[in-house]
Amino acid sequence: SQEMFQTLKSMRQVRYDNLPLQTHQGGLRDVEVVANLYDEGGRTVVQCNVRDITERKRAESQLKLSEAKLQLGLQVAETGLGTMDYQTGTITLDKTAAAFFDLPDNQPIPRAAVHARFHPDDSETIFARIAEALKPTGDGLMAVDHRIVRPDQSVMWLGARKQIEFSDAPDGSRRALRGLLAVRDITERKQAEAALRESEDLFRATFENAAVGIAHVGRDGAWLRVNQRLCQITG
Repeated sequence: SQEMFQTLKSMRQVRYDNLPLQTHQGGLRDVEVVANLYDEGGRTVVQCNVRDITERKRAESQLKLSEAKLQLGLQVAETGLGTMDYQTGTITLDKTAAAFFDLPDNQPIPRAAVHARFHPDDSETIFARIAEALKPTGDGLMAVDHRIVRPDQSVMWLGARKQIEFSDAPDGSRRALRGLLAVRDITERKQAEAALRESEDLFRATFENAAVGIAHVGRDGAWLRVNQRLCQITG
């Protein structure tokens, strides 16, 4: 308190955006204080404006807690987020999403930097989905699985989901305002799917071209599938 008055005497104004106070009953309140020192009628006067911001601080605290829980949930789910500003053409990636694209995190960067990571074979599909989501008459939703090429030339599969928010202009038109992007690394899943397809293709080729007759029979004795060679043998 004494230091505050010394500052007030020298600077003629002090401001505390968040000053915790204790009431006579022992309760705690958060207040905002602005004090000014000025002369009035030959006297030095201090005017203090005090505003109770306890509820606001409590709401801010709850918001921070909710954001922390959300961030923890995203980390557990290995999901990255990106927020897009269509007015400036920028996107801000959190740490997880930035690590996927190998780009700076938590700062606005051109959306083109993300687009540059798209795999050449997937770019046309991705841009078509983006254009569809940006249509003012749509719901602004986009879902696509696609590949990206990282600076070290490694390829990563991402499951991308986007929600675009539109604003209504006075003339009745709608334009994209901002968007939220969620991405997950699905490389292992895609690799497993590719291996399964390759295994099935190999089995199918072996089944059809085998030199012996092969039949798949169900547990109820019903014949499910036979190859060409079995048909030739049995007529």
